[in-house]
Order: sequence, then structure tokens, then C-alpha cells
Amino acid sequence: MLASLVFHANENGRYFRCLRDLFPQFLATSIALIALTGSPAAAQGISEPAARQLENRTIVLPGGGLGVRPFALPEGFQLKALQSDALKTEANVDSDGDGLTDAEERALGTDPNNPDTDGDGLPDGWEVHGVNGIDLRALGASPLHKDLFVVMDFMERSTATNGLGPNSVVTAGITAAFAAAPVQNPDGRPGIAIHLMTGNKVDFQDDLNPLPQAFAAIKSQSFDVKKAPVFHYMIWANAYGGGTSSGNALNIPNSDFVVSLGRWNNGAGGTNDQKIGTFIHELGHDLGLRHGSVDDVNYKPNHLSVMNYSFQTIGIMLNGRRVFSYQPFALPSLDENRLNEPNGLGHDPQLAQSTTIFFDANAGSFVEVPAGGSIDWNRSNAIDTATVPADINNDGTRTVLSAIPNEWGRLVFNGGSIGSQSSLSGLSQLKIEDIAPALREELDEPTHVRLMSRKVE
Repeated sequence: MLASLVFHANENGRYFRCLRDLFPQFLATSIALIALTGSPAAAQGISEPAARQLENRTIVLPGGGLGVRPFALPEGFQLKALQSDALKTEANVDSDGDGLTDAEERALGTDPNNPDTDGDGLPDGWEVHGVNGIDLRALGASPLHKDLFVVMDFMERSTATNGLGPNSVVTAGITAAFAAAPVQNPDGRPGIAIHLMTGNKVDFQDDLNPLPQAFAAIKSQSFDVKKAPVFHYMIWANAYGGGTSSGNALNIPNSDFVVSLGRWNNGAGGTNDQKIGTFIHELGHDLGLRHGSVDDVNYKPNHLSVMNYSFQTIGIMLNGRRVFSYQPFALPSLDENRLNEPNGLGHDPQLAQSTTIFFDANAGSFVEVPAGGSIDWNRSNAIDTATVPADINNDGTRTVLSAIPNEWGRLVFNGGSIGSQSSLSGLSQLKIEDIAPALREELDEPTHVRLMSRKVE
């Protein structure tokens, strides 16, 4: 049933509407954002409690339609108009300058000494009163729960049989991945609420080239600058730079990105999994994550994350299921000159049903193996007791591959224009001059094909 459901915000962003009149049966069985068993979204590994918490925030709107239960306000609470570049504060009664008086904050349960109680980059006042004429609370925002907002413009090409943009399974998969995030919130509910808003169909371009200028031109024509302090902006495009790169975020951290899978699969466009993984990968750059998590060293076997090209389009194995996720726990560094095969990745209990991928120099290709126990790093068909050398990320040198933290715990929510209180006229003047060096060569299809030819043990 989920595959037949699509959600959109109306012109003023006031509510979500469903395309099919299936609300009573649907709400009785599952949350609209969780796909049926066996679909890509179901593979996100979202738990039953997470599904219930999403369902508890879902309501049927008057006249039929599926909406998000707004953050509750005390009786008699007076809403006011806020502007991002002219935040209204009241002297001596708004200690943190977030647009809520100290008395209002005590009534709402927010922190009067912290302008962003939930740490999502959006001032508490914006999430309660709205900002720049956008009613964020009606869109599901809460000052006590981390929110991400993304406007998605899209291109269309009739010969792209898989489509250039998302479908309901893709948006459900992305939403489920963030809802299942091991992130705590002041409201006591885990996860991140990501709000995906369908933007405009933009003119088809076979190739965005050069990407920074082409992207900026589309954004300046299509994206309302009043949304810039709140919404990440992205384009589901065909391709850029003359190649088959899957996407680009232009900078780290940032609030813009593109997904460009139009030339993949013989021009059919990306599969659902490829779209889900690439979207989360590029948004990860917006949120401050790099290909090596904390650095730009790719293909680290101790980096179990969609930020690692090895897992971008297939997800990581977690608790025996493929999920599209950033690394949810810390793993130690690996010294490629002194690899400890009995120790593997450290025997963390959370690795019990996980796998990792590394380069097998003997075979000249990558291999996927269980991650919870000993690992034959040098592929000698034995677990050596002495340390062994091996270039396990295939970068042509043996170095120390840095330790990886819990990536969900170090996301940067205020990248680019998010949370900006600068002049809107200044934000309208896009300053996209170049692409960050680490992003100049994102995952392309030939590399993806080589990775998919890995041996799985």
C-alpha cells in the first residue's frame, strides 16, 4: 500500500496530503513512512517503537489527508510573526534571544538559556512561531526534537525508466533512516524528523557543467530565499561534469546538494537503493561528514557508513539487516603496517551481525566479510598471530586509518545557510565559486560496478 502513497506540502507548507483515500486502514496498520516488508524502506531496520512514535505524530486532516501532529502549545499561547533576519526579542525577558520569552520557554519545556534546545540548528522561536511566513510547527517541527527540512527540485527525462527523482519508497526509506537514528532528544523520543518537501520541476539539462554555476542558476530561479535559513535545497538531476558522478554537496558542511544518477544503469536512472543511499550520502556532507568520517580517506574497513563509497549504494549490515545509515558506534583506528588479525575491528558486541568491506590485494578486488570476529587482512587463508601489513583501503600506501566516531552524534546541523540570521538579500546572492577538493570526484558508476563485483564471504 505504501508504494501508492505520495506526500506533498501545499503552497504555504501547511500540511501533507495523501493521493489515495486509504487513511483509516493505513493508520490502523502502519505509519505512512514505513514501507511494507521486503521493500527498500523496510530494510532501514526501523524498530517497532520507532514506527509507533512516527504513527503517534500522524493525524488525518479534516476532509481527508495525512498530516503531522503539531507540537502542542499551552492554551492561550500567542503566536507572533518572526523574521530570520530580524528576530524579535523582548529585553530582559528573552534571555537567549530565540524569539520566545523566558516565561514561554518554561511553559513549553524549552531551555530559556539555550536558543536551540534540541540542537538542530533552528532557533526555538522559529520552530514554535514559524519564520519568514513559514509555519514550521504545522510542518511537524518541534523545539524539543531534531528536525531537518529539505526542498527537492527535480528534473524529468522520459527515457529514464527508473526516473531521475524519488518515488514514495525512496522518500519513505530516507525518512525511516533518519527516524531510526540513535540520536536523543529533549522530548524523550529518539531519532531525527526529516521533512522532505517536493519543490519544482526544473528544466531538464543533460549535464550541469560547470556544476557550481549551473546549480546556482537553477537555485536562484527556483528556490524562495525566505526558506534558506531553514531548508536544505537539492536537485534530483541527470548528470554533471560530463561523467557519471552520483551526486555532489559542493562543500562540507553545507545546505545544498545534488543527486545525479541519470546516466546509471544504461541511462535508466538510479534504483531505489541507489537513490536512498546517495541522497543520505550527500546530505551527510551537508551535515559535516566526510568520506572518511573525520577525514577524506575513503574505503576504510573501520568506517561502516554510507559516507564510505563501499556502502553508499548498498547500505551497511547492522543487526543482520542492510540499512542506510551513518556509523552508529565508534570503532578504533587500523594501522595498515601492523594489522592485528585476531582482533579484527575490536570485537565490539555491536559488530556481531555486521560485515565490513576491504581490499584483497591477492585478488585485486574488494571482499566483504563478517566484522565481529577475527579478520584475515592479508588474505593468507589463516589468522596470523603476528601483525601483518596490508593496504586494505587500496589507496596505494600503508598508513594509520583513523578511528571513526559515532557519526550520528557529531552531525553539524547549521551548515551553509541553516539557522542563518543574516540579511535575506545577502543569502540570495549565492557564493558557490568552487567545489570542495574532497568532493571533486564523487562515486561514479564504473567505480560502483567494481565495488559491486566484490566477493562476499
